[in-house]
Amino acid sequence: MNKEMNLVADIGNSMTKIAWFDDGQIIESQRLSSGESADLNVIAGQRRTDGLIISSVSTDYENLVKS
Repeated sequence: MNKEMNLVADIGNSMTKIAWFDDGQIIESQRLSSGESADLNVIAGQRRTDGLIISSVSTDYENLVKS
């Protein structure tokens, strides 16, 4: 069986919430204030990440994730 690890980020006006899901279960989550929000590439690099799901109130999508 090939499990996938997904990183989910909910970027709000005052808080950013992130969670890693492994085989449909949350294995870790973090809450950051907007001032602490790190580059999602750095956060994704903390664990093997197969997919990234982003929800954001911002329309500035180009600056959220850099390839």
